Formats: sequence, structure tokens, C-alpha cells
Amino acid sequence: MTKLILLILIYSTLLCSSDKSSSSLTLNSISDTLKISELVEKQIQSAREKQLQFNDNSAGHLISVPDKEKSEIEQVHKGSGYSFIQDQPLHIQLFGICTIAVILFVLIRRSVFILKRKLRHEQKEKIQLLREEKITSSLSPKLRHSRKGLRNSEVVIKGSEKNISRAAKDLKIAKGELVLAARLKLFEIGKM
Repeated sequence: MTKLILLILIYSTLLCSSDKSSSSLTLNSISDTLKISELVEKQIQSAREKQLQFNDNSAGHLISVPDKEKSEIEQVHKGSGYSFIQDQPLHIQLFGICTIAVILFVLIRRSVFILKRKLRHEQKEKIQLLREEKITSSLSPKLRHSRKGLRNSEVVIKGSEKNISRAAKDLKIAKGELVLAARLKLFEIGKM
């Protein structure tokens, strides 16, 4: 994992250094060339002036968008974060995507490990309670009434295997539980 992070860092520094050298070349080439956007803007302004002159002569008026609305439209367009991401070079976009993927992978992996650790800790606590013979069980209130009724039941006193199986099915209680109750009752009576 650390090797992967180290390789990503080395790759990003190489890309950044190559980007700096290419940006210095582009700055030199920009100063040598004409700015096309300025030329286009000048041509648009001259066309507007000619249109205004033509419309003044023909008594027509040119409908134009106020400068306030233009600036608001430009601010809304410039304010979106998605356009900022699209304006970045491809290698920076890929680096950002890879970084997000690695961070998500690490977070998911950590959450899985934490969950497994909690489950393992709970199992260890249960095993420790079993070794110390401090068994805790959740008693269901539905079965409490039927368990209390087993104290003086004939099924428990007679102790026949078939009777115990049949009674366990009828009461929806484990067969071992009834067998244990029968043995305890027999031990209490003194027959065992």
C-alpha cells in the first residue's frame, strides 16, 4: 500500500515538473503570437458600430443586452465547479479521480476492519463468559409462563422420552430444556 502511494506521489511530481516546463514554453509562444480573442472582440465592436450607424440612418434601433445582465451571466457561468474541473489538464483530472478512488478504498477497507474487530471482540467476550460459566441468556417473555408451568407438570415428573419429545413440540420449547427440567425435578424428589 505504501509503495502504491509512493509511486503515485513520484508520478504526480513528474507530471507537475513537466507541466511547468511546458507552461514556460506556452508563455513564450503566447507572447510571440497575436491574441485571437482581442482581435475577435475588436471585430465584433467594429461590426456593432457599423450596425449602429446603419440603424441610425434607417431610423431603426438595435436591441442590445445591458452590461449588468452580461456580467451576471458570465459570473454564473464562471462560478460552476464542473467547468473548473473541465478546464484542468487531463493528467490532473486523472490524478484527482485516482486520489478520490484511493481514499474511498481506504475508508471502506477501514470500516470493514473495524466491523470485523467489533464482531471478533464480542465473540471473545462470549467465549470468556462461557469459560467462567457466567452464561447470560435472553429470556423471552412468551416462554416464561410455560417454563414456570413445567415445575409441577406430569411430563417432567414421569420423565418418559416420548412424553418429553411430544411435550416439547406442543410447548415449542427445546427438548433438552425439558430433559434438564425432568432431571432436576427427579433430583429434587430424590429418585435420582
